[in-house]
Amino acid sequence: MIKGTWWAGTGTVLDKDNSVPLDPGGYMKHPAGAVHFDGSKGEDAIVQISGMGPAPIIFVDEAGNPID
Repeated sequence: MIKGTWWAGTGTVLDKDNSVPLDPGGYMKHPAGAVHFDGSKGEDAIVQISGMGPAPIIFVDEAGNPID
């Protein structure tokens, strides 16, 4: 995390009230295949994302089923 606050959570349901804040200097790891959500809550944020690929984005519904 470089600037602002970035909020993250796990699971198939977007639950902003139970997300965890990441402040500047903070970091997180998303395990391969784990369903998660993240984003800012209205403030500017600068996030550096790095990883090893390939890492496709797979959208899922609330039951965890892939969406085409």
